[in-house]
Amino acid sequence: MAVDLVLKNCRLVLKEGVFEAGVAIDRGKIVSIASINHLPRGDVEVDLNGRYVLPGAIDVHVHAYDPKHFGPREDFRSISLAASAGGVTTIIEMPTDTPYITADALREKIEAGERWSRIDFSLHAGNIRSLEGFDPNSLIDLGVNSFKLFLCKPYMIDDRDILRLMEMVKGRGLCMFHAENGFLVDLYTERLKSMDRRDPMAYHESRPRLAEVEGIGRVIAYSRATGCGVHIVHLTTMEGLRLIEEAKYRGVDISCETCPHYLIFTRDDVERLGPYLKMTPPLRLREDLEALWLGLRRGLIDIVATDHYSTFKEDREPGWSDIWPIRSGLPGIETLLPLMLSEGVNRGRITLMDLARLLSENPARRFGLYPKKGVIAIGSDADLTVIDLNREWVIKADELHQRSGWTPYEGYMCRGRIYMTILRGEIIYRDGEVLGREGYGEYVKRGCPERLSPICGGGKA
Repeated sequence: MAVDLVLKNCRLVLKEGVFEAGVAIDRGKIVSIASINHLPRGDVEVDLNGRYVLPGAIDVHVHAYDPKHFGPREDFRSISLAASAGGVTTIIEMPTDTPYITADALREKIEAGERWSRIDFSLHAGNIRSLEGFDPNSLIDLGVNSFKLFLCKPYMIDDRDILRLMEMVKGRGLCMFHAENGFLVDLYTERLKSMDRRDPMAYHESRPRLAEVEGIGRVIAYSRATGCGVHIVHLTTMEGLRLIEEAKYRGVDISCETCPHYLIFTRDDVERLGPYLKMTPPLRLREDLEALWLGLRRGLIDIVATDHYSTFKEDREPGWSDIWPIRSGLPGIETLLPLMLSEGVNRGRITLMDLARLLSENPARRFGLYPKKGVIAIGSDADLTVIDLNREWVIKADELHQRSGWTPYEGYMCRGRIYMTILRGEIIYRDGEVLGREGYGEYVKRGCPERLSPICGGGKA
């Protein structure tokens, strides 16, 4: 009897290495991984001509839905269109401005996602300022067991509430931290404003590396004290990485992510791109960038995520003369995987197996999606990304699908491109054409987070 879809002549990127084989898919699941002579017949058969096949990418940090404050900048329609073209099959959506901390609010977001998304999605709870009236158990029952906390404005939460929440969710959930000391940020910002500094670099100087280092150290101490798993979002500094490395080897249940923009840009690029590189935390130095790449290879940095946040050019241009009112954040979901292929794999900084670990397996394990997602294995969802590893192309905003209409990577010569994206056995993108339909995406409830272990070797971070 025939299965729904058979992929032939693949180079499958598995944890153990790259293998020449085919994949059979039926009813949305992988049912066979075998040589061409041992695959079942498919109703649809696709010859991939030796292209590499990765597990579908999972972006765990995406700002995409906030109808009250985010307006037309992004929604599930637009973000899933861009994700499909970028080889991303699942996102975990992060609150933007509006707090999402009640079951009713999250149900409304789930309903919107199931109506409009082309890809699968899960949700974080976030922007928690206080535990007054907050019930994490109702959110965990809904499959939302990751809680975003800020150590700085605009959603700074008292340390006593941080400790209480960590005690409440340990073993069942994960506390995620924007780890910048808010008092230090306020001090440096006030000093620069008193000097009437409004240039783009002033913003980067207002958030010193010490703020991140102190914040990460505090989070580690709280995790040790409570036993609650923690996750550091958008890591930027080598000192912060060293603290995380030490904590991992001392048995602290800690994971972290960095973003493509911290792996490509440094402060030297601010003169050229100005307000188009305003992000939080800010850009650092070349030595930080190189330390982050080494941390990825060694398994000390667990995940690469985009922190995708769309704004329009008219939101950015005034920042040349006054950087302070400009919204912080960059669009990037559609360029995530191509940039990691170009800057990582094709430059020899990481391997294809590393890439599958950073964009698929680790995100799935840490955020309770594994083995349904994040792996090419029999019984797992048939979420696959097919790539042309050596295909060169120039990134142009007007050819991307994200709603912002601009990209900080404009004109970048990229080596590595998405050829096909498959979600639960359906081809949703193929060679420049988005084929997936709105509403095909499903909400995915998450289980308990897994602890991630560092990978030895590769030098000292």
